[in-house]
Amino acid sequence: MRHTGRIDPVKPQIQPQLQPHELGLYQAPDWTFEIMTTSFIVSRRSLKLAARSAMPTWQSRLFIFLARNAADASAYFPIPAGRVVEIGTQVNV
Repeated sequence: MRHTGRIDPVKPQIQPQLQPHELGLYQAPDWTFEIMTTSFIVSRRSLKLAARSAMPTWQSRLFIFLARNAADASAYFPIPAGRVVEIGTQVNV
């Protein structure tokens, strides 16, 4: 199975991400894969500014800003939006 857009430490280049239609290549012989009947579970993390933190306030705000502007998994992977279940947590920074 190929890497999903991560950097390989042995060969420092970005590997191509796994496309949903490629999931059918990894299936058992008696198993069928239909992308529109499959649910994709992804995580979401919501960052909040903590009242007290080990980091300086400006650094916490910058980290939260950058994290909010990062692409979420449902936008990064080309999967149908109606088939995504997001489970999230809140983290104080």
